[in-house]
Amino acid sequence: MEGIENFYRGKSIFLTGVTGFVGNVLLEKLLRSCPDLNMIYVLIRERKGQSAEDRLQEVLSFQSFEPLRQSNPKFADKVKVVRGDVGQEQLGLDESDRALMRNVSVIIHSAADVRFEVKFRSIVQSNVGGVRSIIQLSRSLQKLESLVYVSTAFSNCYLQEEIQEKVYEPSIRPADLLQLLRICNDDMLEGLAPHLLGSFPNKYIFTKCLAEALLKDEASDLPVAIVRPSGITPAFKEPLVGWVNALQGTSTLVQAVGTGMVKAVYLSREGVADSVPVDITANCLIAAAWDSATKRTTNLTVYNNTSFAVITWRLMFTIVNQMAVQFPMKSIIRYPGVEMVTNKWLYAFYHIFYHVIPAYLLDAVRFFQGKKSFGVKMLKKKPETSRSTTFRH
Repeated sequence: MEGIENFYRGKSIFLTGVTGFVGNVLLEKLLRSCPDLNMIYVLIRERKGQSAEDRLQEVLSFQSFEPLRQSNPKFADKVKVVRGDVGQEQLGLDESDRALMRNVSVIIHSAADVRFEVKFRSIVQSNVGGVRSIIQLSRSLQKLESLVYVSTAFSNCYLQEEIQEKVYEPSIRPADLLQLLRICNDDMLEGLAPHLLGSFPNKYIFTKCLAEALLKDEASDLPVAIVRPSGITPAFKEPLVGWVNALQGTSTLVQAVGTGMVKAVYLSREGVADSVPVDITANCLIAAAWDSATKRTTNLTVYNNTSFAVITWRLMFTIVNQMAVQFPMKSIIRYPGVEMVTNKWLYAFYHIFYHVIPAYLLDAVRFFQGKKSFGVKMLKKKPETSRSTTFRH
């Protein structure tokens, strides 16, 4: 069996989500470790008056690319922007870009809408409809050898059993859900959303589960691999130790506790803080594409990309508190420390006492000082936790 670097030699790759944390590290790793690949096409949408090309240049200017820039100043020559949007039909690609990618052999789809508060229609279009568009694109590529989808280890967190490396049957078929988008207006969809979510803790996890089922339903004849990372943390080694370019998931919670913004969380002290460094996930994605291609099988393969180390939330927050005191953050607002509770009524009390009241008091003081308020705004951005997503079943 050929090695991973040899597998990627001379091949063209299509990536989505490179402006995100995982996609950014994945792009750098491919360029650095597989220097003989042909071309990497990256799907980027225009945003806030910023062109797709400008957004790519912003990504490539990150510090994470500095080691690569030193060793290979022309690395960007192997990266080509494809303008589009996973939330649009057919990814919003024009015919010229489709023709440009006709030699693509590997697709790694990591783009997703991770916002819990977004409208139901929008997140379904991006996270489920986008996967259908990726499947349709895959069928037009004669040289396709592997399609890798980045899911989440919590896609089936509602199940009270050990999660196997397989696709579970959802409560609604993905095709039926996409059909609902066509026949229902936004108000109807928002009204249906709580019933559709059922035991799922949020819209993001719900759509990731449906996306997996869609791949099983509509791409079972393609060489598909699903990778399920748990909470993504800063880099372990590559491209730089501790590298992170965005606060999300576990990093957001750690930052919020370390700055004193969050003083109470709704989870178990002994629950497993299952997380994995971003570079480990990037390596897994690259290897998953190689594995699914070299096996030459049409059976969908699932990889649970989680940690083996049993780190409890008690231990994690003990370390966070110690580090926050020893190395205070510039944005610290209160002495760090956090209460972990499993009773929802007690958590509601703590939330009002520790978060809501201080936020309004802070804004009141700043108002009389003639300063801009930010307490309530920060409160709305406070990362929420759910015991259903922190236990390892």
